[in-house]
Amino acid sequence: MYKSDSLKLGKWNKTENDKFMKALEKYGKNWNLIHKFVGTRSMSQIRSHAQKLFLGMSKNEIKSFEKELENRFEFFCNGEENRERKKERRSSMKTSTTENC
Repeated sequence: MYKSDSLKLGKWNKTENDKFMKALEKYGKNWNLIHKFVGTRSMSQIRSHAQKLFLGMSKNEIKSFEKELENRFEFFCNGEENRERKKERRSSMKTSTTENC
């Protein structure tokens, strides 16, 4: 398997695991963003690490964890949607004002 100079193999150290957990809380299950945040592991290593984490949890713990992540992202996602709607409104307002001229 090809290994980049910046990527590590073997056991995860405490710093990598801490970064992984922070990224998981921040980005949910967006493995690409978690991969970029951790920086020292490949995408498949990130997904494998997550799988091992979830296998160690009970179904109730997983549901609770996922619900907590959803609640954290609800605010972020709504904020993104609102920004997109505002952009659309501004663009439609520009179009309608130029049509009236």
